[in-house]
Amino acid sequence: MKIKFMNAAETKSLMKLFKLAPFAFKPSIGTRSVSIYEAIARGIVFINPSNELRQEIPAEIFEAAINLYGVNPEKFNQTFYKSFSTVVNADPMQLLVDQLAHSFTTYGAEALGVSMPTYVPTMALDIPEHDNIDFKFVVIRFESMAAIVEKINQYLKNLQAPNKMLLEDIKQLMPFATIATDDIKSFDLQVIQHDRLLTVPATAISQLRYMIYKATGQTLIIKNNQTINAIKVNASHNLSIHDILSCCDEIKLAEIFLRYKPLFLAFL
Repeated sequence: MKIKFMNAAETKSLMKLFKLAPFAFKPSIGTRSVSIYEAIARGIVFINPSNELRQEIPAEIFEAAINLYGVNPEKFNQTFYKSFSTVVNADPMQLLVDQLAHSFTTYGAEALGVSMPTYVPTMALDIPEHDNIDFKFVVIRFESMAAIVEKINQYLKNLQAPNKMLLEDIKQLMPFATIATDDIKSFDLQVIQHDRLLTVPATAISQLRYMIYKATGQTLIIKNNQTINAIKVNASHNLSIHDILSCCDEIKLAEIFLRYKPLFLAFL
């Protein structure tokens, strides 16, 4: 199976769910690359699959990461020096290096799984036990598409109840999944994948769930007036529901008819 490249929207969803980015990313024509220094200045560190710092980051990936995790550059103005005059007279690059080194050894190393002592400039005051600086680096790791696909596959195999706030991001990544639809743990996501692939589930309960999804946009099977009315309004002119029914096993559907009778009758 040929693995396709991710676009900017899919990459943003990938970063939101896993803090990953595709190593082989095709930027839009005319877009620039962003240096590692610009990324660090916004609180984000990009790592290559080889565990080296990424020196140049595609602008679209950088902008998506900033939108999700970036910090205000003014965070770096929070300082821990003895006096204002110390800051005024110091080399700006040295101030930046001190701030980055302190933040990285305090938070960034932990994110990378590395243990090291906290860096404190020689000119600094004693830092209190609960430091006022709450700045933390976010680590975005570039990975190969093969590794990303495996990550998505494992995610779908183990995710039972998707967060509604993340559902659109999950749907963005489902086209990259290579596992069988039945191997997706969430029944809701199974229905969404069947709809994407234009296939029909094998079990009666999943077939009913699929029909409800096509009529209401919801994957939950709920016997209430809101669902029943939504089915009545949308099912009569929705030809895809008739196509699904034509592929279903009527005997299997009959076995669950009494249990979900109000929902089935709503389709008539």
